[in-house]
Amino acid sequence: TVPAVEAFAAAIKGGDLEKAKSLYAPSRTGWERTEPVAESFGDVDPKTDTREDGLEPGQEWTGWHKLEKSLWADAKIGDEEKKLADQLVADLK
Repeated sequence: TVPAVEAFAAAIKGGDLEKAKSLYAPSRTGWERTEPVAESFGDVDPKTDTREDGLEPGQEWTGWHKLEKSLWADAKIGDEEKKLADQLVADLK
């Protein structure tokens, strides 16, 4: 998972919207395979894989789905997305 996420994050940090979009799904493949046991990794799952409608009160929205919204709905990569990409890599490590 980590090498694929690092490539995804590098595309975001490089400001390459189309490349980031193309690397989004492959970056999730390894994580999706861990879903049956993801809760055993402490707070990693909520930090990396929570959808907007699944946020708990006061929970900061981070991870893949926040980036997904930025890439597709907002069609942008800015400083916030670059920070989120770094955080995604760090959270998974």
